[in-house]
Amino acid sequence: MLNKWRLIQKTRGLDLNDPQLTIIRREILKKKKFLHKIYEDWYMQILSFTSDECSPILEVGSGAGFSEEIFLNVNKSDILFLPSNHLVMSALDIPFSTESLQTIILVNVFHHLPAADRFLENVQRILKTNGRMIMIEPWMTPWSHWILSKINPEPTDVNMKGWCFYSKGPLSDANAALPWIVFDRDKEVFESKYSDLRIIHIQPMMPFRYFLSGGMSSWLSFPGFSYSVIDYFENLFARRMDSLGMFALIVLEKK
Repeated sequence: MLNKWRLIQKTRGLDLNDPQLTIIRREILKKKKFLHKIYEDWYMQILSFTSDECSPILEVGSGAGFSEEIFLNVNKSDILFLPSNHLVMSALDIPFSTESLQTIILVNVFHHLPAADRFLENVQRILKTNGRMIMIEPWMTPWSHWILSKINPEPTDVNMKGWCFYSKGPLSDANAALPWIVFDRDKEVFESKYSDLRIIHIQPMMPFRYFLSGGMSSWLSFPGFSYSVIDYFENLFARRMDSLGMFALIVLEKK
């Protein structure tokens, strides 16, 4: 607990766009076992939708994550230079050739993209036929909207017009409602603009778990050994995830 507190203290005063903050958060993720298990769950859910585990996978916005421990052939990328990643690139200008990738994955990245249109254009171009983009993102439900509007430092604007917002930096600006806006509120617009991409799966989930983990900014957290108990408790609400889920697994496939 003391080690976690010391790591959190190191992040105080660091700019959100400072690579050093992400490097420290990688250490925090290792120390906070409950949070680490959440990421393991997310990666395993993503893995279950990969159509070819041996094909190269591009992870966009890898940040502090540890996807390399789960996926066989993942290329980790970020807009920041991070020693744990393979590529430095912008999600709005992905340097891969047309129809070159089978799988693109993201964890808590899409809602930080200030021009979702440009990113989706890249995805539609780069994916092979039957290729997939699989992501974990915040999701708008009555519960999550209330919680995020109260405690989340990131904006949550469900009434945003269009899919773009002004950004001063890759991590310092976001709209937690953006995934829900694009793939639910504006689903017909998405289907019209990106006719080669289809939404094959959206599963709201985890109404309480991330909040109980304390995230990356608090040293307080439920202990790792309690994870299976919380998982069992959340599964009791499985039928109500459309109204309670705080995150969603979203899967797109290229026709």
